[in-house]
Amino acid sequence: MLLAASPAPESPALSAPTTTATRDYAGLSNVLLISKGLINGSAPHGDAGLDTIRDLGVKTIICVDASPPNAAGATARGMRYVHLPIGYDGITQDESLRLMRAAADLPKPIYIHCFHGRHRSPAAASVIAIGLGWLTVDEAMRHLSTAGTSAKYAGLFATISRTRRVSH
Repeated sequence: MLLAASPAPESPALSAPTTTATRDYAGLSNVLLISKGLINGSAPHGDAGLDTIRDLGVKTIICVDASPPNAAGATARGMRYVHLPIGYDGITQDESLRLMRAAADLPKPIYIHCFHGRHRSPAAASVIAIGLGWLTVDEAMRHLSTAGTSAKYAGLFATISRTRRVSH
């Protein structure tokens, strides 16, 4: 599958999240910048969480949690919400390609979340970043560690170890 990844735009708001430790914000927890234009963390908690995501300059939110997202709340704030749920047991090749396609095609910056922001969203963001050439597998593994992804979710780590950059 060929993906045309546009470069992630520079955004002054993206200097706030960090790549070295999780950070909490109003209505968000465990927020990490994985690469320019791609942030992962917890589900937004109420209006405060959606307002914080908007204030970070995010244009698209991807939810990998099973629960349906608050698309109306995001739309009201000028953001798009995409629901691509994944499990704790790993990310299938089809799910990986859907995530990569979404990140390549949708407006950036992108905020990707699961419920707590520790397991599925760091893994999904890592799959995207590896597939689009923004991170190496080793860098993505460090991202999972920084996010606090539990070793009991071996399938998520296995997904990262087998993910490769897609050809453009």
